Amino acid sequence: FCENKCSDLLHLSTSIVEAQADEVFANQNNAEVTSYATIVNDNYCYHLKYRFLMIKAQGNWLIDKIVLENKELVSANSPINPYNVYVYCRVYEIADLDELFDNLANIDNITEVEELPYGLHLRITTDFREDFNWGVSFLSGILADLIINGEEFVIICRDYDTSLDLHNVLFYSDNVSLISRGEYQIDLVTAINYISGNYTTFEDVLIVDTDDLAIENNLRFISTNYLVKNRPQVLEVIKNMPNISCVVDADFTIFYQYEYKGKDKVLLAEYVLGYDWLTLSTFGHKDMKLVRQNLEYQLYGCLEIDGMEIRENGFFDILTADMKKAYPNLEKFLKELYLNKWYNSRLHYLGGMSPSEAAETEEGKKLLWGLIKKIYQNEALNLRRGKRSFIKLKEYISLIEEKKKEKQ
Repeated sequence: FCENKCSDLLHLSTSIVEAQADEVFANQNNAEVTSYATIVNDNYCYHLKYRFLMIKAQGNWLIDKIVLENKELVSANSPINPYNVYVYCRVYEIADLDELFDNLANIDNITEVEELPYGLHLRITTDFREDFNWGVSFLSGILADLIINGEEFVIICRDYDTSLDLHNVLFYSDNVSLISRGEYQIDLVTAINYISGNYTTFEDVLIVDTDDLAIENNLRFISTNYLVKNRPQVLEVIKNMPNISCVVDADFTIFYQYEYKGKDKVLLAEYVLGYDWLTLSTFGHKDMKLVRQNLEYQLYGCLEIDGMEIRENGFFDILTADMKKAYPNLEKFLKELYLNKWYNSRLHYLGGMSPSEAAETEEGKKLLWGLIKKIYQNEALNLRRGKRSFIKLKEYISLIEEKKKEKQ
């Protein structure tokens, strides 16, 4: 209970963009710290103010009390809103990792932030401090974030000239450690998601999902792959999760976990368990982070991460002819989970509202029907390309009309 309460209070399930101490008032045995944090949650940005009360016990400082004094929605036009902050990215293929490390060692004020699943997050700061314990920052005091991710190396800077200077330092005529693959500009939230390991490669950041314009980043179907070390225990844990439905195939078992938004069943996660592997899939990075934390906590030592990917064929790739024959109601069930997820998800196209919220206001209705028009255009485009849309336009419209009647 205490762990969950603290997690909610500190918004640990969100993306933390900035977190710093403002002032510290202390004596020998007590301290009071005022601090702030900037977070992103469900496409909204918030500015939080905290007060920490600390005591010294047996030579260690312990947090005695945490108070959230203020939570303020950051305006969409605010300069501290990370959706308005753009960064420059230079992407390279690593040809010689040892030489790259030798070159990085010659850069001043560079330090390691954290190890990543397939690499390392390094940072160059304007104010070098050896212990690097002054908080979380993507907005201030940072010259560049350097990401080693498998076979790629990425420089991320807010200032273009800085990115160019670093390029010139690391990428010179007789340097064989890097092969340039391009330069790009992305928003800070996307950059943080990449640094956090939510994309397998930088190329995934650039993918524009044209299969369905109703799908945004928070509805893109993404997967984390695991090697399974103890299958019976993994199976037991997943089977006993709340709100689980099961589908059995010859080579694997699929579990669909859903949650309720009001009366609606909404997909939370899909688990596909094979003989010695497990694939966990969710719509968007927020759900993935929450589900992964819970799964890996319960199955500590039983799983070994084996990479992430974007499911190009999406949520409905399981619907083969044989599977639909074995489970006649499966397609209807999956469509219900998806459509309810879409209806309750906040979308950029709707100004951060969900279709459910947009349907409540005149301005929202205009945006919603604009989205429906785009879905229609995309469905026609897919038809010309010979692609099948699993969710038809009429199904989106039917859902909106059905929900409208329920509210009357």
